[in-house]
Amino acid sequence: MIQLLRADLYRGSRCLVFYVFLILNALLFLSQFYNLYSFQASGISVSMRDLFVGGMGGGIGFLGIGSAVISGVFVGREYASGAIRNKMIVGGGRSRIYLSKLIVCSLMNSAFYLVYPIGCLFIGGFAFAWGSNPLELLFLVLAGLFMVLAYSAIFTGISMFSQNTVLNLVGGILGVIIVSAVANILQIELQGAYVTAPSDPETWLFVPCQWPHWVQNLVNGFIRLMPSGQSTLLVDKSANYGVLVALSCGWIVLSGAGGAILFRRVDIK
Repeated sequence: MIQLLRADLYRGSRCLVFYVFLILNALLFLSQFYNLYSFQASGISVSMRDLFVGGMGGGIGFLGIGSAVISGVFVGREYASGAIRNKMIVGGGRSRIYLSKLIVCSLMNSAFYLVYPIGCLFIGGFAFAWGSNPLELLFLVLAGLFMVLAYSAIFTGISMFSQNTVLNLVGGILGVIIVSAVANILQIELQGAYVTAPSDPETWLFVPCQWPHWVQNLVNGFIRLMPSGQSTLLVDKSANYGVLVALSCGWIVLSGAGGAILFRRVDIK
């Protein structure tokens, strides 16, 4: 197992796509930092939390897309080069091969994610007030990390089962975008809306969500359950980080175990 892991760590360190996404996340941090610093200079109050939540992958689910691409390209290259087949020939064992790939994909995706909060800590801390309990920010970062680990388990399992790298990448990216968009739309609907009063167009009235409570609970559960939905919740101060971490752990266990079982049935070409 140690030899498999060392070999995969070496091959992962030579994965160009991994470094591309490291740079992209670093650029995202610098862009967000510059924007918030400009707001602060113009008199708008900003805090460290505002900087932290900018890297949680909301909207198009940047963290999910990055995890899908990094995992898909790394595993796809392992299939294309014959590395997985060769490891099986020398007696690597499917379970150990799968676990090694899962660990390396998780490490690469975690490093990709942590670029942003590390930048927040070492650069943002000198420019902005904390504006929040540092412990709360720690829980926020941990919840985001477990979300990324859930992404890693899901996309590693898919990539190890399907040897079609292009299909894995397209499916993973589209899946993240679609689920993120649906989660955003549903969350907006749950929050209600402001409408103009019929008798006075200049008066705005708040209209809460009209869906039945059981439907609202079901939708809330769906948003919390999906990693791409969690990325939209992490920007909210009312998010229950403990619940989100627990759900992410569920994805990690189920995807890891399920992927390992399915990999046993894969016909390695």
